Amino acid sequence: MKHESLPVVLPSAPVLAILLALAIPVPSHASGVWPMAADGRLLLEVSNGLFVITGNDGTELRVATAANGQAVSSDISGTEQAWTLRFDSVDTGEPITIELPATAELEIQGDQAGLVVFDMNGPRLQMQSGSGAVRVERSRPGRLVVESVDGPMQLRSLGRRESRLSSLDGAIEASGESERLWLRTLSGQVDLNLQALLDLDAETLSGTLTAHLSPLEDAVLRARTHSGTLHIALPPDSGLDLRAESHTGLISSEFGGAAGPGQGSNKRLVHRSGNGQIRAELRSVDGPIEVTRLRSTARVLVFREHQHRSPSRVFGQRRTRQDTAMWSGVVDFGVDGEHRVSLQAGQYAELDIALDARHVHARHAELPDPVELEVIGLEPVLYCLGIAPYRRWVGSYDTPQVLVGFELSHRPCPESAELAEYERIDADSIEVD
Repeated sequence: MKHESLPVVLPSAPVLAILLALAIPVPSHASGVWPMAADGRLLLEVSNGLFVITGNDGTELRVATAANGQAVSSDISGTEQAWTLRFDSVDTGEPITIELPATAELEIQGDQAGLVVFDMNGPRLQMQSGSGAVRVERSRPGRLVVESVDGPMQLRSLGRRESRLSSLDGAIEASGESERLWLRTLSGQVDLNLQALLDLDAETLSGTLTAHLSPLEDAVLRARTHSGTLHIALPPDSGLDLRAESHTGLISSEFGGAAGPGQGSNKRLVHRSGNGQIRAELRSVDGPIEVTRLRSTARVLVFREHQHRSPSRVFGQRRTRQDTAMWSGVVDFGVDGEHRVSLQAGQYAELDIALDARHVHARHAELPDPVELEVIGLEPVLYCLGIAPYRRWVGSYDTPQVLVGFELSHRPCPESAELAEYERIDADSIEVD
């Protein structure tokens, strides 16, 4: 089952910084406006900072920096058919916004910079990043190419005809429609949620690849790994021609069939269900291969962090009794006001929730009000939530004060070895129509 960050109003830390920057109006002054053809091309070269690039219906290239724009070093050259925009140094702490025609070509060469792209629908969108986060939304270029060293990718829209994604260690999250998807990674975790797919070619060395797919008829799905997990989920009524092979990894399929002897000492599962128009070729050396049917519910893994010992004195003051209680005691987790499971520190639970759920909450006995997150657009995939206490000291050395509480937030899903350190707790079940 696909691992996904829960789409709630409290996102994970790296994305939170970007979303806050977009949500809060930033005082700015235009640092440049240049004519640009609707079918023009922009090459953007950046090294650091945060850049928000948006396509529009105009025929101009606009750049706006924060009020303290003197900390920006930039250079532009070219014509309305092809511009090159360089930022050598960005030290504003605020995003730099760039607007250009939505039908133009855009190429970005980045290093540590955070890149956010909206509404680009030209023939090509190409992005290269080192360790900076990449985010793409509401964009339908003809061809999307994203390359990263170890920066995370969050792609909420893809290329119409083709998408090519590659990374060494960075996590890749991709969703939307794309006729063809080519993907390569070494150890980064890959989460895919794709519709209208005709051709998939994915390869990973040790990273987990989880794909929630609604392919077209006659689609060809190819995925390979050395030691990572391959988890492919397809609609229950899919006509599937499955050929899966592994040397030592387990092979299972909810569409039928059992693994038997393959080439040499390999195991192989070959099975045809329905009209068999969707062809899946899956290979691994040591990693397991799992083929499942898509669920009508979302799966949530919620875990409560282990209790950690902390210094007994801060600012010369001992911890209060309430502070200690916050690290222990029971936290109740629920959905839409209904209790589902109670967790102590170091425990976790897995539970199904309806796709039309609206809120999840966590409540601690020492706090009068629960922590509540709004749920937006659940999909039948796996989400992971973490519950952790916090203690923040404020005030001065002479009059210190402590703010004590806990937080509920979506997290990267724990690996199997990490999860083995937690105690599993059964959650209350629900009935879904």
